[in-house]
Amino acid sequence: MTPVLEWVDVHYRFPASSTPALCGATLRLEAGQRTVLLGRNGAGKSTLLLQANGILRPSRGQVRVAGVPLDYSRRGLQAARRQVGLVFQNPDDQLFSASVAQDISFGPLNLGLSVAEARQRVAAAAARCAITDLLDRPTHALSGGQRTRVALAGVLAMEPRIILADELTSGLDPWIRQQVFAVFNRLVAEGVSVVLASHDLEVARHWADLVAVMDAGRVVAAAPPDHVFADPALRELLGPVAPWGDGVMG
Repeated sequence: MTPVLEWVDVHYRFPASSTPALCGATLRLEAGQRTVLLGRNGAGKSTLLLQANGILRPSRGQVRVAGVPLDYSRRGLQAARRQVGLVFQNPDDQLFSASVAQDISFGPLNLGLSVAEARQRVAAAAARCAITDLLDRPTHALSGGQRTRVALAGVLAMEPRIILADELTSGLDPWIRQQVFAVFNRLVAEGVSVVLASHDLEVARHWADLVAVMDAGRVVAAAPPDHVFADPALRELLGPVAPWGDGVMG
């Protein structure tokens, strides 16, 4: 089967850095797959995600969406971002409109949808993320957990087939965290691929279908969690896994 998203020998160096952020990273994702991207700080996880919908462009290598190389023209990037949605680690990087409803509607309106269609998407995304009661609230008046769910809803309103989430669940209280994973699980059941970059080895061990391990800008392993955590070298790289006990499966 054609992967829904693929990085092929991707290289990238930030302009102000002497060290490459990505050094030939290769990874392929299937439809309806739960993937956790692991690695220490500086391993390249966030940089890899930013390549996936064209926020960053490889200096070498290719990103392919549904088998088609990413087109970096304005029209090509718009098309890619309909399929690949990215939720940033800090929701404040995504929330900029006066109200929650306006913020969630920004993406659908930019797709050229009518106001009525955008409203329908806003309502559906808000319901998924349990934030319907927040739609009229100013974005600056939200708690951290509410901001996270609003940022996620803004991406869901685009109806992408791939959701990339950069450290989305870190720092959330257990109740909000459980809600976010419940949303992820429903999306996967509908055939959407969800990729979570994380330091949380428990989530990788007990929630993921595929664990991709990054080190020094490369994907050094991509396998089911049992295989990854049975590998002594990878366990040494990643550290110990605590017992599962916070109910993130929902």
